[in-house]
Amino acid sequence: MEQERTRPSVVKLKEEKEKELRETEQRMNDLLGELEMMEQLPADEALTYEEILDAQKENQMEDGEVKEEKDQTKIIEEETKEFLGENPSEVDQKKLFLIKTVADRVKVWSRKGLANKEEKQRLLTAIPRKNDEINLEAPKLNEEISVSLTQKALIKDGFFKEYQDLSGAALSAASIALSMILNDKKQPLERESLLDNLGGTVRLLCELFYQLTNARKLFIMGRYNDNIQKVAKNTESTSLLFGDEFKAILENAKSMEKAVKDLKPKNNNYNNYRPPLSQNNYNTANNNNNALNWKSSPSNRGGRGGYKNQQPYNRLGNSRSSNSSSSSYHRTYPARRFYTQSQPYQQRRR
Repeated sequence: MEQERTRPSVVKLKEEKEKELRETEQRMNDLLGELEMMEQLPADEALTYEEILDAQKENQMEDGEVKEEKDQTKIIEEETKEFLGENPSEVDQKKLFLIKTVADRVKVWSRKGLANKEEKQRLLTAIPRKNDEINLEAPKLNEEISVSLTQKALIKDGFFKEYQDLSGAALSAASIALSMILNDKKQPLERESLLDNLGGTVRLLCELFYQLTNARKLFIMGRYNDNIQKVAKNTESTSLLFGDEFKAILENAKSMEKAVKDLKPKNNNYNNYRPPLSQNNYNTANNNNNALNWKSSPSNRGGRGGYKNQQPYNRLGNSRSSNSSSSSYHRTYPARRFYTQSQPYQQRRR
């Protein structure tokens, strides 16, 4: 019995001795390393005051003085963190961790959308989005409102409705997957069904992300001219909305536009060219204009009242002068002010 009682104490003592031996070996290795470093220094180089202090601090570590100082510093850091929060200079942004097969797909879908549009429609149809209590389908527009909206407003509302359908289907698929995980004690998980719902959520959210990126582009491009819109529309978004190389692409497009303008001829009036009129042609044109737009001589027209030098017109054919017979036979028709008659019509009235 005594041997059994003393046996554990011997084992424990042996372990302690082995621990001391390992510590001694570590200390010896440290001393040998310090000696090697000292041998590399020049023989006549004297130690500075700071080096002496550092050596003293290393020796004091065995007494626990430096350990106590570290504990005090740790207490100060903990209190500062409690009342002031995390140190902003030390907080690192969390990085997304994805396996390569998932990361490759998410990278392409978020930048270019789903390549197969039928796949998007299949997901929207296959994922249930409503029951008796919840409806995650996009609400339809009231007919009373739709008849009063413009075509542009209806198109914009159609885009918003599509965004709601995508987000509602993704929310429904994620909720189904979460319900399966939380209900695993009552009903065992079906791995294939769980992955199907999670995969549908990822694809729908990538498509929504891509469409919202395009919506931001269209909203901003609307205030620029057509050339800039064409360039901006074909850019691929990165961490910047219009890509990292948008400035260089825009400058290249402007230089091309300037080059095209320089290639165009300055005067493009060949189709509107008319030969100059000769003297004969000029006189003929004037004669034709006079024949079509005949006017009485200026002497027959008076001032503002007109025909002041002639006898006034009498409806009964008599004039106020004594020569009524001659005046009634040759009736005169006063010309209206600013009125011209064609030559055939004037001759007929004579």
